[in-house]
Amino acid sequence: MDLDRDRFLFLVVALSAPYGCNQSPVPTTPGAIATVYVPPPVATEAPPPTPRPVAEPPSVLEPVAASTRCAVENDTGTVDCSRIRPLRLRGPACEGAESTCDLLAQGYAYRPHAAEVAAACLDRLGSRVCDIQARKKCYEEGVRSTCPEPQFEARCEAAIERCEAARIRPQYTKGECVQAMSAQKGPDRDWAIGAMGPSSEGKCQLMFTVF
Repeated sequence: MDLDRDRFLFLVVALSAPYGCNQSPVPTTPGAIATVYVPPPVATEAPPPTPRPVAEPPSVLEPVAASTRCAVENDTGTVDCSRIRPLRLRGPACEGAESTCDLLAQGYAYRPHAAEVAAACLDRLGSRVCDIQARKKCYEEGVRSTCPEPQFEARCEAAIERCEAARIRPQYTKGECVQAMSAQKGPDRDWAIGAMGPSSEGKCQLMFTVF
């Protein structure tokens, strides 16, 4: 039987077309639906959660109270009388001046800080330390350098109220009174607050010990 060579090749190609290398035959049954295999997704581990920033714990150190800071400051100081003692002070006005710095050094009337400031002022006076008004300014300088302690506010308010009740205008402020109370101690402090509201002379002025 004679076969047409070209037709033979055409039949070979047509019969081999539905099949590929390593491929399953496509169903030719009418109405059949070809299915495609889809591999399931590969499970992956979830990324670890991002850690939240940890807030720093609040400081357990509370601010030091103002009254405590002032108390520490007012009770700190050193009195130096080395340059005052050698002075040769003469005259009636100098009778009490020779010991004025020594009384501060021994802790009379004033707390250490105010005493230190007052003594430094007395040192600058030199022979003028015999002048009571000059010494008074030194003690006032010590008072005004004092850190005011709030615990004395009530006593100063009461002194001002006594002056107002007596219709006497105070010649000092509440803040100045608190400084005077904070600078002095013991009986001298009690005397000063009593004399500020008002004094036996009927005055309401800032009072502090001078010796």
